[in-house]
Amino acid sequence: MEFNLEKSLYVDNTLKEMVVHRNGLLPLKTYRSVSVYYHWHEEYEFILHTADGICLINGQKYNLSAGDALLIQGNELHTRNPDAQFSRSMISIVFHPDFINGSKIYNTDILGKLQFQRYFSQTDPVDREVIALLNEVLYCEQRKEPYYEYELQMTLSYIFTLLLKHHRYSSIPKKTVAPAPTSFINLLSHIQENLDKPMTLVELSEYTHFSIPYIIKLFKKYTLQTPIDYIKSCRLEAAGLKLIHTDKTEIEIAEECGFQSISYFIRSFKERNKLTPGEFRKQYKY
Repeated sequence: MEFNLEKSLYVDNTLKEMVVHRNGLLPLKTYRSVSVYYHWHEEYEFILHTADGICLINGQKYNLSAGDALLIQGNELHTRNPDAQFSRSMISIVFHPDFINGSKIYNTDILGKLQFQRYFSQTDPVDREVIALLNEVLYCEQRKEPYYEYELQMTLSYIFTLLLKHHRYSSIPKKTVAPAPTSFINLLSHIQENLDKPMTLVELSEYTHFSIPYIIKLFKKYTLQTPIDYIKSCRLEAAGLKLIHTDKTEIEIAEECGFQSISYFIRSFKERNKLTPGEFRKQYKY
């Protein structure tokens, strides 16, 4: 299912991401920035860190240093902390597990049965090999030489072969979507559906019937941000997609994404992306 670009909906009412992660027919896509909105998807995701950062997976916080990597398995709620180098500090490799498992007729669905190592550090020799292979995936995807799809599949398969060979897994059943409170999931869905409208802490409190301090606590726990910062991050992500995929003016996009002032929109967008909206559109528009 494609996301609704007009309404800027990234997730459904369970927080499942509605963006399709494919490169043509290839069930793999790489990103130079990682979404901050709280979400989950069926795909697996390796994140490479080029600067210090924080990720949250199934309620567990991970502090990562430059050069480290992280694995998010399918159906796991996750987000990241938007840092000062937002658009450059993390690179994501998102791929469907069937890309590794192969035909459902013959495979044993190893990926779906095991909980693999999550965190990869430059201080561990096996981890360093995994990180080097992840960088090879990025290089291969960038080159796109003839039959590069097989090279991508082979490299990713070898990563999991290493993890199996060195016993970097557990047989504990893999977790599915984390048990975040349903009321909080409903609130995040409400925010995604109403990015074009003004939102205050008082309004969020009235919508949930929660106190403002409790709402702030929930956002800190599950999104690593304050409610206002989270809403702003979602609005900026929506604006970036509209700049790339539509021909709407900056003023139209600012209004549709809930920015009441065009100057504030341009300033906020540049602070996050290190580019003005116009520069961003010129560089990334297809």
